[in-house]
Amino acid sequence: MRSYDSRKYVNWQTRMAVILRDRGCRYCGLPAAYHTGGSARGDRCWRAYDSKGQPFHFDHKRPFASGGTSGPENVVLACAKCNLSKGEAYESQQ
Repeated sequence: MRSYDSRKYVNWQTRMAVILRDRGCRYCGLPAAYHTGGSARGDRCWRAYDSKGQPFHFDHKRPFASGGTSGPENVVLACAKCNLSKGEAYESQQ
């Protein structure tokens, strides 16, 4: 079983708020479509996708190592290309 740091988990309320606020990639502007189905855990499943069906990422603007949180003020919607290409850099460094 994989372990993870639960502080990094972005809960459904935050996912919902970020999707509705950003409506697409915060870095390049690629628009997002979203899905609101239920999950096996019983919570709401807010997920965002691009036009090809690729999932968007919930990116922490300020990493945990630098004092970041998983609240909506620190989480943005990012397409996979932008999130994976930015590496360890965060918004205040760009």
